[in-house]
This record gives sequence, C-alpha cells and structure tokens, in this order.
Amino acid sequence: MVIFPEVGSYQVEDSYFLCAWRRLVEAYGPEAARAHPFVTRLPRLNAKQTLASCIAKEKQFSLDYLCRNLVPNGYRNRMQATPAFMTVNRHILAEEMVPNPQTGRIVNGARLLSKALGSVKRKPCPAELEVLFETDCDDLGKTAKAQPGGTDAKTKLARLQKADRQEFIKRLVDQIHKAPYTSVFRGAPVQVGVRGWLNRFESYFWPTPSCGYQTTEELSDILTEAKRLAMAAEAGPWSQKQESASVRLAHLIFVWGGVRQRPETVTPVAVRSVFDAALSASVPRGRNQPPMNSGWTKVAAFACAHFEGDSNRHPQVIWDSRVATSIISRLDSLLVAANFKAVPACFADIGRIDIGRGGTRPREFTLTWPNGYRSWPAQLAASKLVTEIRDVLKANPEKYGRMPALDLRCRRRSEPWTVRGVEMVLFMDGY
Repeated sequence: MVIFPEVGSYQVEDSYFLCAWRRLVEAYGPEAARAHPFVTRLPRLNAKQTLASCIAKEKQFSLDYLCRNLVPNGYRNRMQATPAFMTVNRHILAEEMVPNPQTGRIVNGARLLSKALGSVKRKPCPAELEVLFETDCDDLGKTAKAQPGGTDAKTKLARLQKADRQEFIKRLVDQIHKAPYTSVFRGAPVQVGVRGWLNRFESYFWPTPSCGYQTTEELSDILTEAKRLAMAAEAGPWSQKQESASVRLAHLIFVWGGVRQRPETVTPVAVRSVFDAALSASVPRGRNQPPMNSGWTKVAAFACAHFEGDSNRHPQVIWDSRVATSIISRLDSLLVAANFKAVPACFADIGRIDIGRGGTRPREFTLTWPNGYRSWPAQLAASKLVTEIRDVLKANPEKYGRMPALDLRCRRRSEPWTVRGVEMVLFMDGY
C-alpha cells in the first residue's frame, strides 16, 4: 500500500498508484516519456502552495501533483510528496536527482522500483483513474456566500420574469443547435465541426474518446440503487441497513465521478440530507445545510434521476464547472447582445462553478455572475433551467431530433430528450 502521511492513515493500493503514475506521464510528460511511463523519473516539486498555484505554474508533471490528486477532497492544497512520504513508501519508490522540466536544474525526484511493477504494465487502468486529472476539483473552489433556503423552486420561479426567461432559453437552445462544435481530448481535436443537438450528443465522451454515450449504461446498477433508496426516503426514515447502503452508494458515485470525499464526511445523515433536498427541490432553513460540492451534486442527480417523465417533478442536474460554463457563457453573450448591463432576476440564482481543469475554463464573462459553488439554491435553480431546456427540445423534435436511447436494453432506438441527455451536451460544450 502507498501511504500518505499528510492525510493521516490514508492509503491506496500499489497497483492504483502505479496506474496513476502512468496516466500522469501520459497526460503531462514529454513526448519521449509517454511511450515508457514506468521508467520515467518524476521531479518531486513539493512546495507549500495551493493546488491552483501548482497548476498555474504548470507543475503538473511532478510527484507532488500526482499525490495531491490521489488524496481525498479537502487535502489537495497540502504538500504531499514530502520526505516522510518518500520514507514510508520505499517499497515502491526510490529517490533520484532529476532535471526540472521547466528550468533544467537538477532537483529532488523519484523513480519506480522495478520489483514493484509486477504485472501492472499489462493491466488496464481502473475506470476511475481515467477521470483523475480531468474532473472538477473542490480544492480549486471558493465557497459561495450563504443564501437563504426553504423556498420551493416552483414558488420562486413564479416570481421571475417568465416571458423574458423563456425567450432567452429558446435562444440559447437555438444557438447551441446552430454553432459548430469540435470535441477535444488532451489538446487534440476528436470530431471537428459537428452541428445540431443530436450530433453533439453523439460526440459525447467521458473520460476518453473510447467511452462514448453508450457507456452510460454502466451506471444502471447505481441508478437502480439510488431509486430504491429515494423511494424509501419518501416513505419514511431509512433503516440501519438502508443507511449503510446509502453511504456505499455515495462512495460509488464519488469514485465514478473522480471526486473522492473525506470518509468522515460521508455519513448516513449527510447522504439523507442531500436526498431530502434533491427529492423535495428545497433546502431547510438554518445552519444545518446539506453538503454540496462537485461530489454531492452527483449524488443529488442520481437521487432524482427516476423523476424523468414525471410531469410534477424534475431530475436534478449535475451542476459542475463544464455544464455551468456552457450555460453561463452562452446566456452572457445573449444578454449582452440584448443590451443587459447586469444579470436579470430571472437568471440570478444560477452561478459559476470555477473548479474545472483543462479546456477553455475559466471563461471570461461580460456580466457579473454570482458564485454558485457549494450553493444549494444554485443547484436547484440550475436543475430547473436545464429542465426548461429539455422541454424546448422535446417540443420541437422535427428541428432538434430525438436523442438515442441511453438504455441499451430498450428496443426503441431514440427517445425524447431528458435532463441527463441535455446535461451531456452541455458538459461537452462547456469544456
């Protein structure tokens, strides 16, 4: 096991660490190193700095950046590749002086011991590692200012400028439909200049181009368990067995999304509070707010996925940096073109999520948009907005088409647009 002394007793399997080493070299190493990742030496570049500073200084090709990505949410702003880390992991690492890739100066580094490699060279990496350096990272974000909870989403919507709101949503849908889109992976184009919602949907992949929209069927077990727990939650308190199952489910979702949380924060009470807020589309007043970040937004989305097709309720969207960037950047341009000098009331509850890595994020906006990170009001408002986008698409299948059926067991080849389908298009658009 590889041990991280700066995170108490936290540890990962040797094989997991080795696969992560390979992925880091392939993603950030010089071209000559990518063909032989396990013999490539890494500079440690350990320093007391934030993760954001590490990225800004382009220190991703380092042992410290690798380790920061392997520890749970909340620890990535700490230096990890310390002398103590090297000492406790001598079974897999050896110290070696290596050139700093930025300056050429010789610095402290590390190499893998050949005896530790075993058969890992021939094994595929776990799916969760594919997202390790691409997914949102909570340690890059700032907490949103507290916003009052307790207002039902439907009641709040009734107070907004509905006519203006619907017009801009239709314009946003049409703008995405007409604009050409090129999907990119690690700086290289994958599909160039596709147009239309359907073609954009079919160009979806995560985390690599080999994992297209069809692979979302792999989530069926998680969705089934989330629905079971959601229905039990609406019937009353969870049993002790259901509480344990809810914690297991949350961890599975975090692993799938590449957003591991501190284990001590993932309790039955925390999971239940997120389920309750998502299912009711409201948050309680007071200090005991349900947790919300890049991991918990995914739990909220899974908890309500079975609402698709329910005319009285709607699913929750995964409001991550890519989806938020897509919607806000497009609304920003549409509002500015309409001579708005500030964000109008009808969109004031959604907010930026500035914790993304890679692509075109963060983008520059003309208007001042609020911070939606860790904000339940932003989560609920964004979910309602994506539902309205879905409804525009569903109302005009002749123009926008129907999305391919995500359930591969379904005999239908296509189905009306869903919140999940819209989210997938926005996810790619916001990169």
